[in-house]
Amino acid sequence: MINFLLLVLIIFCKPNILYAGKNPHIPERDKLPDPSGDEECSFHAFLKSQLCQDADKRKTALELLKHDFLATGRHQEEDTINKLLNRLSNLQALHGENATRADIAKCLEDIGNAHAANEEWQESLEFRQRSLKILKKLYGVVPKAETERVLQDVGVSLHHLNKFTQSLEHFQEAFKMGQKLHYSGSTSAVAQLEQLGDTFEKLGRHEEALEYKKKAFQLEEKIYGSDVTHISIAQSLENIGMLLDKLGRYEEALEVKRKALEMRKKIHDDA
Repeated sequence: MINFLLLVLIIFCKPNILYAGKNPHIPERDKLPDPSGDEECSFHAFLKSQLCQDADKRKTALELLKHDFLATGRHQEEDTINKLLNRLSNLQALHGENATRADIAKCLEDIGNAHAANEEWQESLEFRQRSLKILKKLYGVVPKAETERVLQDVGVSLHHLNKFTQSLEHFQEAFKMGQKLHYSGSTSAVAQLEQLGDTFEKLGRHEEALEYKKKAFQLEEKIYGSDVTHISIAQSLENIGMLLDKLGRYEEALEVKRKALEMRKKIHDDA
């Protein structure tokens, strides 16, 4: 009991003592962001767990606390899939296997992203879908940045698995949510429009693909300026030119490709 009280005092009063010499950039306890997105962070869950005699809960809560101090609640590049799976197991042991929590959704998302980084698209899809299911239970149809992000990621996994119809549905839902979140004039919206165009093209729906590629190009001109030379604008022009070719509109395609080539030459000359 005395050892536990000493531990609590050290954590509350001298958080840097625990990790002295390891990472001088670790924030103080009261400045640490809540990684769960819930009202209680893992630290509070740890303290509450001491009120019961469940040794397993005490252990898992302490492991979560340590992880959150070291990683500041965010997925770090050095986290391996095994570490993330262990974190998920701890969260589920602490809150219940079917708990609907933002921190569990984020952990599932991180595991999905780690699999995606390894190009393990089926595995990434499974974890991303589980994350999305929790987020939809939490927020319903209310636009949330995390829901929009995971919708997009599920679409990417489906796209790589050649499930283009399902991919398109998720991209469209993510795009609509992004518009409500005021992403309509951002480079994120450009990327979403490009993805929609790519997916329509994969489905052989070239007119619709062209429509979205043109929208992406027009938005880029608004962002960068219509008289600005930019590599992204050149790429968009090339994409439009290729689609015009597929539609048999060769003269239009030639003109657009010529503009793209001139822009690339200017970029090269200015470099």
